[in-house]
Amino acid sequence: MTAILSATTTASVLSGGTGVTGTAGGQIPWLPVDQSLLAANADLSAVTQNVTALTAGTQYLLRVNVRASFTASTVWLNVSTGGSGASTGTFCGLISSAGTLLTGSADCAAQFTGTGAQSVSLTSPQALTAGSFVWVVLLSNLATSQPSFRGWAALTSSISDLNLTAANFRVATNGTVITALQSVTPSANTASGLNVWAGLA
Repeated sequence: MTAILSATTTASVLSGGTGVTGTAGGQIPWLPVDQSLLAANADLSAVTQNVTALTAGTQYLLRVNVRASFTASTVWLNVSTGGSGASTGTFCGLISSAGTLLTGSADCAAQFTGTGAQSVSLTSPQALTAGSFVWVVLLSNLATSQPSFRGWAALTSSISDLNLTAANFRVATNGTVITALQSVTPSANTASGLNVWAGLA
């Protein structure tokens, strides 16, 4: 549904903050709140591409801007092709803009071997402050094959990191050959081009 805004209308967000202000005649085609999400890293209506499969043991970082303060308890993903095999450490979590691991999940092999919309619960809900950003972090260690996800740009497009320094990349990798989520040095981020969609609830 498209929201039509007047000159002074504010489109509210689900939790806290000041909302998103539009100009006269402005339209907001999609907001995370439209699907009971608190934040997301891309417009869900643009998530039409199958993104290359993850590499086992590599941490993938997906930047989510925090426009309004909220507490995240769930990561949402859209799996296009599920991985397979036993897990030796498959997790989702949140890393701060400073590189600190804030919270993670229990092993989420069940979600990474499924298909379609998948939700992963965080073991400790994390309060996030407006004006900051976090990275959703993905780590897959399945014995046979790793999952691929849907995203907003084809396969390995690097356009998402346009004009951004490594410490602020929208999609990146940081950490390889690991079996548990870990903190990172943001300036050491490597552009991944894997434009995986992620939402927070």
